[in-house]
Amino acid sequence: MPPDGGNSHEEGMVMVSMTPDAEITLDEEDVQLDDELMAAIAAAEAAVESLAEDYPAQLSQDAGTLADALTRLRSAAPYTEEHAAASVDAFGVLHDIKGQAGSFGFDIATRLAGPYCEALRGMRQVAPGMIDLLDEATSTLCDIAVAAEREEFGPKVDDLLRRLAECSAPAGK
Repeated sequence: MPPDGGNSHEEGMVMVSMTPDAEITLDEEDVQLDDELMAAIAAAEAAVESLAEDYPAQLSQDAGTLADALTRLRSAAPYTEEHAAASVDAFGVLHDIKGQAGSFGFDIATRLAGPYCEALRGMRQVAPGMIDLLDEATSTLCDIAVAAEREEFGPKVDDLLRRLAECSAPAGK
């Protein structure tokens, strides 16, 4: 019985303990993984590290794709399928950045892309003022991709998010 008065059960090589308040704990010193599993874990960690090293180039590419969608938004007449398709494309790129960037250490890019993504969700017509803000956000994402110190962009991101909130607020607020 564990010293805290809970129950204990051995599962092969793993000591499993249950505390009196029903929390299950594993004694990490008793966990032994076979060589095949350890090799698979090492390969997965190496793959993630490689993806993280490549992510700045991916972020730059995504920012370029976003810039192309914004160019199409500006050139397409409002209330046309071309304008709506460009809006959907911009949303898709921002959604990808929102979902991927933080996984590779680019939390500031996720912080910026997320609210812009949500602002475009379901929006088939994008006002010129919003397109201007998206242009600035895209430029900032490009800068973040090549910067050694990404947190320096905090004040710029805060400003863009504040301006997005103002642009998105219903009239009269």
